[in-house]
Amino acid sequence: MQREELRYIEEFKVFPGVPSAKMDQNEAPADIPAAIRRRIDKTFRAMPLNRYMTPSLSAKVREEIAAYCGVAVERVAAGAGADSMIHTLTEIFAGGGGRVFCFSPSYPLYAMFAVIAGAVPVTCGLSQRDFSIDEAEMRQKIKDCDMAFIAYPNNPTGNLFDRETIISMIDGNSGCHFVLDEAYYEYCGDSFAGLLGRYDNLTVIRTFSKYFSMPSLRLGYALSSPETAALIRKCQFEPYNISSYAAVAGITMLRERALMRRPGLSVISGREKLTERISAIGGLKAFPS
Repeated sequence: MQREELRYIEEFKVFPGVPSAKMDQNEAPADIPAAIRRRIDKTFRAMPLNRYMTPSLSAKVREEIAAYCGVAVERVAAGAGADSMIHTLTEIFAGGGGRVFCFSPSYPLYAMFAVIAGAVPVTCGLSQRDFSIDEAEMRQKIKDCDMAFIAYPNNPTGNLFDRETIISMIDGNSGCHFVLDEAYYEYCGDSFAGLLGRYDNLTVIRTFSKYFSMPSLRLGYALSSPETAALIRKCQFEPYNISSYAAVAGITMLRERALMRRPGLSVISGREKLTERISAIGGLKAFPS
């Protein structure tokens, strides 16, 4: 019998038509550079499609991610987009009645996956003045939670929360597993990955969907303690949790990432121009992003 609470989950709707300007999913405006596309296609064409993803190819994806992030390969798990990491981590740390902390407004799938996993979402509002953390409310609500999702920078508000506040929360709540969602890391350059060796209750998740312009291929990853990373891989049935094409694309993209620098800088400069133009319109305020 279907669980009653699942009846009330809102459908994740995507506009079915062809809009004149598509901005709702934060996609990169430019496709993968043609030179990278050719290398991906050449490698993939030589692969047999009648065979499953191989453990060696899956391991190579993790090795390239580890080199890119500057962490040990034992700390890496790869999956079908960062969403798969959100889902699996929720099952691991809060499935079947746990409590999942998240901010509001923030990425809606944190709360949605909590409900799907049979957990209870616990939301904390942000300051209406500047979208900053209400530290007192956060401390009160997070103390009984099994895990916490924090988007850094936050989606959709675009701001970075105070780093020291987050560290103090991680440090003071050892029974809560903190997941820092760094989907937009490449656009801000600030990360919590350097703290993985200090905190076993910390996981960083990232994606190839934004800066690397390949959301349709569904590739993301988690950086965590070796034990948590191994558990994610086991729960996701690696190596069958991502496609061979996504693996080839991810490996190639990381090896050729210098070619992504120009489109990445274009997005950043466009962000600054948009902020200036919005700020010049009377009655509107553009918040730092």
